[in-house]
Amino acid sequence: MNDKSLQDCTVHMIANAHIDPAWLWDWREGREEVFATCRSALDLMKECPELTFSRGSAATYEWIEQADSAMFDEIRTRVAEGRWEIVNGWWVQPDCNIPCGESFVRHSLYAKNYFREKFGVDVKVGYNVDSFGHCSVLPQVLKQAGFDYYVFFRPDPKEKELPSRLFWWQYADGSRVSALRAPHHYCSAAGEDMIKRIRETCAMADPESTEVACFYGIGNHGGGPTREHIRQIKLAQKMNDMPAVRFSTLGAFFEAALAGKQDLHIVNEDLQHHAVGCYTALSEVKRKNRESESLLLATERFATAATAFCGARNRQEVFAPAWKKVLFNQFHDILAGTSILPVYDDADEDYATVRRDASQALDAAFEQIGRNMQTQGPGGPILLFNSLAWDRKDMVVTDFLLPDFAAPFQLLNADGNPIPVQIIEQVDQAGRCRTRVCFVAEMPAMGCTVLHLVQGKAAKLPGILRAYDATIESERCKLSVDPRTGHMVSLRYKAAGSFEGNGAECLGGPGCVPVVLSDNTDTWSHGVVAFRHEIGRFTGPAKVVECGPVRAVIRTHQTYADSTIEQDFIIYSDLDRIDCEMRIDWHEKHKMLKLSLPVNVADPKATFEVPMGTMNRRSSGDEEPGQRWVDVAGLGPGGKPLGVALMNDSKYGYDVKDNEIRLSVLRSPIYAFHDPRVVEPFKRYIYTDQGRQTVRYSLLPHPESWRSAGVMREGYTLNNRAFAREINTQNGPAQPRFGKSVSFVKSSPDNVLAEVFKQAENGNGVIVRVYEAFGRDTDALLEMPLLNITHRFSIGHNQIKTFRIVHSTVTETNLLEE
Repeated sequence: MNDKSLQDCTVHMIANAHIDPAWLWDWREGREEVFATCRSALDLMKECPELTFSRGSAATYEWIEQADSAMFDEIRTRVAEGRWEIVNGWWVQPDCNIPCGESFVRHSLYAKNYFREKFGVDVKVGYNVDSFGHCSVLPQVLKQAGFDYYVFFRPDPKEKELPSRLFWWQYADGSRVSALRAPHHYCSAAGEDMIKRIRETCAMADPESTEVACFYGIGNHGGGPTREHIRQIKLAQKMNDMPAVRFSTLGAFFEAALAGKQDLHIVNEDLQHHAVGCYTALSEVKRKNRESESLLLATERFATAATAFCGARNRQEVFAPAWKKVLFNQFHDILAGTSILPVYDDADEDYATVRRDASQALDAAFEQIGRNMQTQGPGGPILLFNSLAWDRKDMVVTDFLLPDFAAPFQLLNADGNPIPVQIIEQVDQAGRCRTRVCFVAEMPAMGCTVLHLVQGKAAKLPGILRAYDATIESERCKLSVDPRTGHMVSLRYKAAGSFEGNGAECLGGPGCVPVVLSDNTDTWSHGVVAFRHEIGRFTGPAKVVECGPVRAVIRTHQTYADSTIEQDFIIYSDLDRIDCEMRIDWHEKHKMLKLSLPVNVADPKATFEVPMGTMNRRSSGDEEPGQRWVDVAGLGPGGKPLGVALMNDSKYGYDVKDNEIRLSVLRSPIYAFHDPRVVEPFKRYIYTDQGRQTVRYSLLPHPESWRSAGVMREGYTLNNRAFAREINTQNGPAQPRFGKSVSFVKSSPDNVLAEVFKQAENGNGVIVRVYEAFGRDTDALLEMPLLNITHRFSIGHNQIKTFRIVHSTVTETNLLEE
């Protein structure tokens, strides 16, 4: 920008203080820095009536409210004056790739409601300047939560080229917000030359723009604007060769920058990639995040059902505090795995509290629902609970007590017919036999069904699984493992569903292979786009360890250097998917573990699940973020369509190179080790992901598309196991409300997923949230049989819809339940 155009510009000076509430310090130190920074900003506002200040993260405001009511009232006053701008409107600045879509909704729901209640402000500026990438669904989530604008910094221009700094960011459904990639940086140094910074920021702005946002203020560990910053800004205001400079807010900047503009460039993709190692770093926090999200959503569903249909006490007070703990630990430096070890000790305490409180509420809901089920019948009743909003046929693993090890028994379904059961393990428990079994059962959508455990009589059911050497076979698939290496060498999908014929070979080479890569990058993997330097593979013997009426299992025991992996490959007599359990004991440093799965297809197409949807990505081998699954499909043997989906229960990093899927299992850098630091001899460092962890993953071969194969639902199934409970039949009412099976909520068709069933935040009715997952405009159906609701509605491709149900009346609302 030349000097003449420079003087035509207006520069909006955005004072801020980026504060990581936890990173290279724990949350206690972060909280103290929040207090000190906000105190400093308030004092400077008294000295300088023109000064404005922008801050977000509702969690930090709640800290102030709870500890310093006088400061909180001062902030209220400045907010009312329009000088203290509340931005972000989320609980924290989270990682914007790893949380599930509903977590982003809850960030908006709890934070925006908090700011409305405490400050009378409806936050319009989304603000995640320090997050490491931004998933594609965010424009829709932001728009449906009442945001108009979004500010980010990463990826920077070297990492992703954008048509302009100010643009429309648009999701596949057409939702869009005005987005700004912050020029320069959102932090400034204490003694920085502000006049130079203003000039540089103008030079970085879009050529056609006359409105420029210039961020300043000491950050990361807080600090905010300083007297020297303010002095220099006032000096710039008086200089003839400078643009018009004003103390301003982001709201004022967007309003001025967009005035009369309708022709902004449109960006309709996610904003990636920065720090790709963060998709995988620190397995434990990512596993507990996934588990906590799934547990809270399941508990809300059944607690809401118990209140709405059984008259149970409303347990809504459990959920907001639990969700807020999960949301806080989604802060980008926590969930990304880039904080110091003590931060994760605190996170573990939060996750334990969430698990305890949610489990207690879930058990109470199961008890209320169980008391209202029709449980009369032979033997003892066992209740199966399905938390997903579609009818489900799935594997159940549960324990029960038998009088002794040889006691015969059988399991009857709700119709009184015996179902195949396989004993996995039996152990003595105080003279009785604790028996772990597995079986495949059918369960109604978001509901419950009753089974009966009948002792003293064993059902004789034919086995339809085969095992020989290191091969297991069902009528659906045939799986073979090299008995020396433990690598899967053949996976044949038999679409005909019989033992006749071998079926189509799904593997394009050894599969489910644990691959070791050199990884000398820092904790974030700054400057890296892919992990390709393979240095070894785990190998070891394999053998068949189970073959019964329900499942057959091949177990491997593989080693590499000082580490071991034990894998179970499991096929079922009555399910299409192959389940795998990987028990890892890892003792490597500066290395990475990936799981390799080459798919036997030409012209491969890679589809990644992302929050509330999917994305097609190039098969370039670059590291990518994803949610529960990745699918590679193309033309298989004979030129026929073929694909394989790889699903997992706790991982978020993937790459696809040509026809090979690789799941990023773990990395072992030093905790919070940031470039340009180098490892120094004779210093002791703490490395991530050392020791034991278990990963469950599944394979789903399919002859058609991932859509018709039900991959999306299978991903949910893997991450939402059915719950089995034995109940006391003495506590139920004389006339149970339900029969032997009951469904509370059901969504259809397959591409419309009802993920949320909860009490409304204001107590007026219940909330159901659905989203369209296949990219198709659809006529959909929401059923709630106990309320005689059959609600037909249209939903656009990739759209989110939220419904409020009061009595039997269904109305559409937004993400804030307004």
